[in-house]
Amino acid sequence: MAYHQPSALRMTNATVLLATMLGAGLHPKDLAVLRATDVHRRRGSTTVVLAGARPPTVRVRPPYDAELAALAQGRAGYLFRPGASVRSAKNLIGEVCAALVHDPDEVSLVSGRARSTFIRAHLVDKTPLLDLCAMAGLHGVESLLRYARHVEGAPASKAQLRALAAAVTS
Repeated sequence: MAYHQPSALRMTNATVLLATMLGAGLHPKDLAVLRATDVHRRRGSTTVVLAGARPPTVRVRPPYDAELAALAQGRAGYLFRPGASVRSAKNLIGEVCAALVHDPDEVSLVSGRARSTFIRAHLVDKTPLLDLCAMAGLHGVESLLRYARHVEGAPASKAQLRALAAAVTS
């Protein structure tokens, strides 16, 4: 999808959007303020450090990790829509997703679905639930239930989620 955009800037914006939403599960508000200095590549792994009182570090999933690291390398400032005058527009990400050039026979990108895909992929990979909650900015393992219902073999109840999280921490 990113490579089919009509200009280099739109291609870059689409790549950043896909890499951060599908690869790192970022909220649209985090993407809008993401800077190149927030992206780190070490020993073949790319992470994003989000701003805040306790900034969580999110590992970017392949194949998006290398693309995002390459875009951030040697740059400064915002990664997504650099130079945009309004950084906190409420529907900024949704508008960009809707404007992406894509195959009409394919499903269009929706930010909420991208985040769900990220979380479900981690459930399939059996990422420790507390780690996944921290990366996704969720307040408790119970919040994963809505995603776990779509993953074969994942815990099917809040009690099972809590028990699995407790077993890992014990």
